[in-house]
Amino acid sequence: MITLWLWRALIHPPATHPVFQRTVVLPVENPSHYLSWANFVISLVIGLSRYAPTLLFLLLPLILVALGLTYGLDCALRVSLAITRERGRATFDLLALTPPGVMGAMWALCTSALYRRHDFIRLREIVRASLIGGVWAGVVITGILLFLNSEAFTRFTQPNEVILTGLANFLVILGAVRVEYIQSAVLGVLLGMMAASATASRLDGSLWAFGLYLLLQAVVYVITLALGFMLLPLVYDRLHFSGAYALVSLSLLRLLIFAAAREALIGLVWRALRLRLNVTPPELVFMSR
Repeated sequence: MITLWLWRALIHPPATHPVFQRTVVLPVENPSHYLSWANFVISLVIGLSRYAPTLLFLLLPLILVALGLTYGLDCALRVSLAITRERGRATFDLLALTPPGVMGAMWALCTSALYRRHDFIRLREIVRASLIGGVWAGVVITGILLFLNSEAFTRFTQPNEVILTGLANFLVILGAVRVEYIQSAVLGVLLGMMAASATASRLDGSLWAFGLYLLLQAVVYVITLALGFMLLPLVYDRLHFSGAYALVSLSLLRLLIFAAAREALIGLVWRALRLRLNVTPPELVFMSR
């Protein structure tokens, strides 16, 4: 899957590249303060965890649901701005002449924009910790409900299938949040690079990245809605497939459609970007090493 390959490349950025070291590793004189969705979420979570943990517990599900879509847009805008800024300074052409090539220069600028102030790492840790906590909370609550449903307690009379189905659907939702976060970030990065390769203007690059990202995300949601929430229930009704296992399989198939639709779009954007930049195998090795 191209998404996992690109995600691993984002997790392991080119830390030895001079552009990455200049932006991320070396201290910056007179650092400028900027606001992005990533550092806003990080500041919000850290602040609430310190002063209002109960409020954080209530708001965290909403933050995670909105995080994937909005962070992908943030990635698209930050990447396009980073590349068009270098093109405006007339330094991008010099970077493209280095051995990593045009794609290597873009990838160094892309990762340096995401890792600035270590936002990418900190946000990824927040998402991972939140999802792991959600899994444990779901398992613990399910265990308590199953215990209350045992012979020792007679007031709680929900069937075990209903309880386990609820846990399975909850885990599918957590999986959807994880898929949304990873795929949206990867799609945003690719669209930011694509927009920056099409124009040297910061405004035009931002508008292209913004419009393309929202358009492709809308396409994914429409496909998921049409196939997963309209067509699949009709197929289940025709097959007379119902019950707890049917609900779980329906949730899994919806998640599969959601991930597959965006994976297909990511593959198309990646192919178009490679053709546009005439990417060579050594440049791909630079990205993945």
